[in-house]
This record gives sequence, structure tokens and C-alpha cells, in this order.
Amino acid sequence: MLYENEDYLKTILLSFRDIHQETRTILNGAAMKKDITIVQLLVANIIKKNPQSTLNQVAKEMRLGKSTVSGIVSRMVNSGYILKEEDPSDRRNTLLSLSLSGEQKVSETYDIYLKNLLPILEIDPEKLADLLTTHQQILTILDEVKHHD
Repeated sequence: MLYENEDYLKTILLSFRDIHQETRTILNGAAMKKDITIVQLLVANIIKKNPQSTLNQVAKEMRLGKSTVSGIVSRMVNSGYILKEEDPSDRRNTLLSLSLSGEQKVSETYDIYLKNLLPILEIDPEKLADLLTTHQQILTILDEVKHHD
């Protein structure tokens, strides 16, 4: 009986992974159409949420090394997606912000992505509401397990 439960649990967990992988593939396709990478989108979103971010802040948020993020940011600056300016309060820091071109690129990419995912909304709204409720219950359980250990 335990093995059957474990198999069922694995099936549930694999379904989350499969959905994540498929949506990521769709996002990658949208990004490729707009000539931007998923990593660049992530950087752009971090900067969009936290205007005037420093390289260190972006690297910390991404859980990547500063030199790795520096290379990504440099390519985005060269492409005109990010603007750099000296921090007036600490000249050692460079502040990053999205350019109009960068904001447009992110917006257009997510427009394509979300348009591709619209068929999900053809699922019965009641089933989608149940799905969201179930996801919240799973998140609550996972949070309890995480804080219990």
C-alpha cells in the first residue's frame, strides 16, 4: 500500500515538473521570437521590480555569481535593454534600469507567451478554481513540512 501511495505521489510531483518544463519551453519560444533569452528576461524582471538595482543585488536575487550576471548585463546594455548610471551616493556602484527598448522587449515577449497559454482558460472554470484551491493546500502542507524539519 505504501508503495502505491509513493507511486501516486511521484505521479503528482512529476505532473508539476512536466507543466513547469512545458511552460518554460513555450516561454523560451516566445523569447527566441523576440531575440532575447530566458535569463535576460529574468534579469529584466528583477530590474523592473527593483529599479536602480545594483549588479550585486541582481546576482543575489538570481543566486548567481556577480561575474556571470555582469556578462549577461553587459550583453543587455550592448543590446540597448539596460541603462547603467553611477550611484550618486556611492560612486563604486552602478545602478541598473530598464530602457524603453528593454521594457518593450519584455512586454512583447510575455504578450506572446501569455497568448500561447490562453487555451488553458478553455478548461472548465470550476475545475481551474478547484486546481488553484488544491495547489494552495499543497503549498500549505509543503510550508508546514519545511518548517517542521
